[in-house]
Amino acid sequence: HGCGVAHKEGSTKQQVYRTPENITGRYTDWCDPCPHPRPTWDGLPVSWGKRALVNPPWGMIRPWVEKALQERENGCEVHMLIPPTTSTTTWHDLIFPQATRIIFLRRYTPYLRVSDGKTVAMPSCIVTFDGLSW
Repeated sequence: HGCGVAHKEGSTKQQVYRTPENITGRYTDWCDPCPHPRPTWDGLPVSWGKRALVNPPWGMIRPWVEKALQERENGCEVHMLIPPTTSTTTWHDLIFPQATRIIFLRRYTPYLRVSDGKTVAMPSCIVTFDGLSW
């Protein structure tokens, strides 16, 4: 299942975090355009179909939100598991004006850090962009 890629502050080293199974279990038949282990294909240029759960690289969320909005125009319902960094331009320019629903997860979400197998709890939310069908 998907992975968020975060950059350690003050470092260029990437950390890969797997999407928690208690979340992916609710999306078993949904497209995962950013799976782990990382595939040879890129999830940004491909179609996401009718429903997608996306846990994008947390260090570069904007292109994934832009893609989610394109997919929504094609009728895809997109749920994005992202950090609630609500002061960013991505949130103000794209998410707040266009999200159908934002669910701030009550507790810190436990992610498995791939590099060492440790669980790391981080704040998270699920942003929904409902598919538009004309």
